[in-house]
Amino acid sequence: MQPIHHRATRLLTAAFASTGLLTACTREIRIEQFDATPATESKSAARPGTAIDGSGTIALTALQQAPLEIHFIKVGQGDCTLVKCPNGKNVLVDCGSLKEAHPLSTRNYLRDHLDQMHIDTLVVTHPDADHYNMIPYSLAPFTIGRIVMIGDPSEYDATAYVTSASQKSSHGFENWLSHFDPSKVTVVDQDDIDESTAADHALFDTGEVDIYIVAAEIDDPGNLSPVNTRSIVLMVSFDEFDCLLTGDATFPTEDAIIAKYPADWLDVDVLKLGHHGSRVTSTSPVWANTVKPEVCIASAAYTKMHGHPSHDLRERLEPHTDTVNAHKIRWWNGKDSSYNLSDYKEATYSTARSGTIVVKSDGQTFSVLYSE
Repeated sequence: MQPIHHRATRLLTAAFASTGLLTACTREIRIEQFDATPATESKSAARPGTAIDGSGTIALTALQQAPLEIHFIKVGQGDCTLVKCPNGKNVLVDCGSLKEAHPLSTRNYLRDHLDQMHIDTLVVTHPDADHYNMIPYSLAPFTIGRIVMIGDPSEYDATAYVTSASQKSSHGFENWLSHFDPSKVTVVDQDDIDESTAADHALFDTGEVDIYIVAAEIDDPGNLSPVNTRSIVLMVSFDEFDCLLTGDATFPTEDAIIAKYPADWLDVDVLKLGHHGSRVTSTSPVWANTVKPEVCIASAAYTKMHGHPSHDLRERLEPHTDTVNAHKIRWWNGKDSSYNLSDYKEATYSTARSGTIVVKSDGQTFSVLYSE
């Protein structure tokens, strides 16, 4: 498959919003499809520029030095995002599902895409089961260096997500966490967030990639969706590339972020849609017009459940998303009505139709690869 080139000009900020420095440059975005079948060659044979899993022949000639990878892993109605950094460190953000996932498949994907059976930092964005209930089983073989989370362990009371009686980790995340060294668990609160220092970045030890906690434990005065509103929101910045990982952030979370940070700093390349692409709780028009994402990703199930991603988001996002080659997406009008598009040409993707989605960046350009 030949790469698809698209150029767009936008303003890019420096790593810290406080500098006020802006740089105008021309961006190149590449959209490609990759084979998500398990790799057959060894990791030592894989090299920069080959297919993500080492099994295909996609040539990423413009991104030979593309060391940042963000994997939006297909887990059905849930979230699981792997961030691989150029210094060899990795961050896993959430690992849970309510439907259409298999914990063993997620475990195998992580095993195949990590250099070692080790996760440097696990971020659990909030105590909603579809963001943490696969952890006891999917991460059982891995060592974990640090956990970053919100709230009290007792809030994480869902049993482990399993698909058969042979999967024995049924006690859930709270029990799993009780066996973890407390000194390696960092519980963040709204008061801990300060965009003017590098303190948040230090939690992650990700070298040239800056990862900022931009929100956590935000209050929900209108009681729209209190647990979701508390979500940890991360900004992943690598030179001129920026990505927002939003957990299940809601309108009050978005408003708090907009009120706290300069709009230019929030202008990003890639946005993981809050709450799986919900129209009722997340991605307000003001938020969409502030972050101005060129690429959007929804992590959601294909079959009827919550109606994600919502059709209403199209008009909020399409003024900002890039035009790309045709791909598949399923939009929902509420929970009972949906329509499939096989020729959608805006850069909004759903794991329900595109499978696992991988964003790669060398800090100047970035590519989007999808598996289905």
